[in-house]
Amino acid sequence: MYMRWLRDIVIAVLIVGGGIYFLIAIGSTSSRAPAPQAPAGSDGKLSNGSPDISVAIDEEAAALTSSAGGRTFVVVEGTVVRVIESRATAQHVRIMSGPQKGKTGWVPSEWVKPLN
Repeated sequence: MYMRWLRDIVIAVLIVGGGIYFLIAIGSTSSRAPAPQAPAGSDGKLSNGSPDISVAIDEEAAALTSSAGGRTFVVVEGTVVRVIESRATAQHVRIMSGPQKGKTGWVPSEWVKPLN
């Protein structure tokens, strides 16, 4: 009788513990919402955690900025840009500051941050 009672307690603890673990696991997973995009005409600054940022000269190269070869130019972190056009994953921007001022190019949407 004692063994059956002990077995039932162990099973109950395992079920409750598993349920709690499951709820914690579900709660700790973050569903990544798409990066908010700056609307066309708005100003922002480029930031991706790197001191040098590659800007693709065409939309196709924007998805490949790290391997687009001669289809990019480089600006520094914090370069001010104006959004010309927003697409699902990339934004067409005009460089508003620095040596590349006036050039246009494409960057991943999450690289365009609001001006503070």
